[in-house]
Amino acid sequence: MSGSQMWVLQEVQQEQGIGITELAARMGVHQSTCSLLVEKLVESGCISKVRRKSDRRRIGLELGPGALEILSRLPGPAEGI
Repeated sequence: MSGSQMWVLQEVQQEQGIGITELAARMGVHQSTCSLLVEKLVESGCISKVRRKSDRRRIGLELGPGALEILSRLPGPAEGI
């Protein structure tokens, strides 16, 4: 798993239900780049896409079953001190 994919997992862990647009803004990457990262994590089962109850058009991201084990092995925060 790449460092950028691990960063995505950490951001989703901090805010369950975050959208791809907001995630891309937090990471400082283009939305299409973020979408590609998320799709690989969805395929691996680390992230799932969930329709928001308040707005069924928007999709939020949540950690999948394999994500917690991966996150527990990470050496430290994705951000600086």
